[in-house]
Amino acid sequence: MPSCFQGYFRELVNELKRDKSGREIRIEYLLQSKEQKMVKSLDKLRLMIRVGPTLGLMGTIIPMGPALSALSQGDLEKLSNNIIIAFTTTVVGLAIGIAAYYLSTVKNRWINNDIKNLEYFTESIMKREE
Repeated sequence: MPSCFQGYFRELVNELKRDKSGREIRIEYLLQSKEQKMVKSLDKLRLMIRVGPTLGLMGTIIPMGPALSALSQGDLEKLSNNIIIAFTTTVVGLAIGIAAYYLSTVKNRWINNDIKNLEYFTESIMKREE
């Protein structure tokens, strides 16, 4: 059983031991809080999806100034070095964005499945308590 479920189940058992008045509301709040925490775990990946390509673009634009300066001076070696840096940072930024997008898609699928299972389990327990 995943560790994220163990904490939830402990809290659920504690709620079931408490007074019956307002129990459904407290358990619904507990479930929604757990769901929110699970969805929030995607925030870092979502940030990487946006920041990776942005930093790659910045890494492309910054060396273009010296590259154009080298072009005007006829320094082809300096020009080519700056162009290599510019294109490499673009590729790295895009790779970070693509990898983060893939990971967030997979993790989102896992989270949705876990949420569905938590809801099912909670509903089953609540039906037995009635």
